Amino acid sequence: MRAANVFFQALRWGRLIGFLLIVGIAGGMWAVERIQNALYFEEIDAVAEHVAVECITTAEQMEAATGCEEARARLTGEDQRLSEVFRVRTQYKSPADGQQHTASVLISKNQLKKLDLKKWRVLASKENAGEIRLARPFL
Repeated sequence: MRAANVFFQALRWGRLIGFLLIVGIAGGMWAVERIQNALYFEEIDAVAEHVAVECITTAEQMEAATGCEEARARLTGEDQRLSEVFRVRTQYKSPADGQQHTASVLISKNQLKKLDLKKWRVLASKENAGEIRLARPFL
């Protein structure tokens, strides 16, 4: 009976340590992203010029988005399906050179519903005038 209690107590500690390790790694990754955004990007106002619907398969990252017909041709297997993403062409004044630029950001359908695209905020690179990212609340 004593050996079983020791085993289950060790199992409990192992789960706790594993959970804390996962939370620590995730927190570290989040912190690195936030630090990079703070050092290399500035949050600015932007205006959406055009929204285009693109698609990705379930096995692809958002950056691989293409037209839905092209994505449909890449489907393999029974379990794959297409997901719609939206490429928002955005006009903004770059902090890198002070000029007006146009760049695109890929967003999901849920993000599109939450945004006011007439006036929204993006993170613009302080070094590369053509690079933008989504700003809060999506980071």
